[in-house]
Amino acid sequence: MTDVTVIGCGVSGLSSAIRLQEAGFSVGIVSRELPPHTTSDVAGAIWHPISAENLPNGLRWAAECREELLRLVDEPGSGVQMIQLLEPVEEGKEGERWQALLDDLRTVPEDELPLGYTGGFRYTVPLIETPIYMAYLVRRFQANGGEIQQALVSTLQKYTGADRLVVNCTGAWAGKLTGDSRVFPIRGQILRLPPQPQVTRAFMSHGGPLGFTYIFPRSQDCLLGGTSEAGSWSVRPNDATSAAIRGRCASVDRSLADAEVIDVRVGLRPGRDEVRLELEETASGPVIHNYGHSGIGHTLAWGCANDVARIARERFG
Repeated sequence: MTDVTVIGCGVSGLSSAIRLQEAGFSVGIVSRELPPHTTSDVAGAIWHPISAENLPNGLRWAAECREELLRLVDEPGSGVQMIQLLEPVEEGKEGERWQALLDDLRTVPEDELPLGYTGGFRYTVPLIETPIYMAYLVRRFQANGGEIQQALVSTLQKYTGADRLVVNCTGAWAGKLTGDSRVFPIRGQILRLPPQPQVTRAFMSHGGPLGFTYIFPRSQDCLLGGTSEAGSWSVRPNDATSAAIRGRCASVDRSLADAEVIDVRVGLRPGRDEVRLELEETASGPVIHNYGHSGIGHTLAWGCANDVARIARERFG
């Protein structure tokens, strides 16, 4: 049985590791950060393939991931639930291809939208409560015999070999590890509020007057976001950014204007012009790269993991 080392313990690393286990491989994970301290834990995660249609395999990955998330809705302790989302859109953004994957898409009249928007949609999507979900993935991996080691990985060659496989899921740090100049950080900042019972639907905009703004009510908290700051490596919360997030969200729902903030968190998404998912035959052994998911890692994770397992099976036959 081929031994596999997955580098990275975010959602891409854990999903890939689980699919490799299911394909019959013996898998271990080595990572600089472990849940609950990964970028994937910080994410305000819903299934939303807004940029997937620009990727060669993006819509297929998103559809395959949605299938797994829908299955997990019925699995106790997974942290996945269905929620109705309101999304106002900029003029000209109506009818994007990924919306064909939705079951209940409907248009929203202008009088139900925030000021400045003339078009929008309501639909139901999987909401991923990352503190619960990431812990669930860790348990699922370990229940299959997987071991996780926390260590700083400065070179992939330490883990490669002719009969060994490395899977590189190092996110925003993949560029430094592999010399890939196309990778860059995308800084995201969120506010965590206590649960807000009055907020029963999710909200998200990606443009227009509110820019990138979201409100995700969860069982243990309510997330307000967000930011998308390309090129910034800063993980320190910024007070001015928090105030701006609060103001945008309060303009959508006034009940959030004075709500208590229990935490401010920052994560660095792995930006890249397209996902790198491919086998590289290095001088010291095979490496499958799986990084560069930008802001839709939770939306693509299981689809990409399926491809990782397929490539591994083909390589080691």
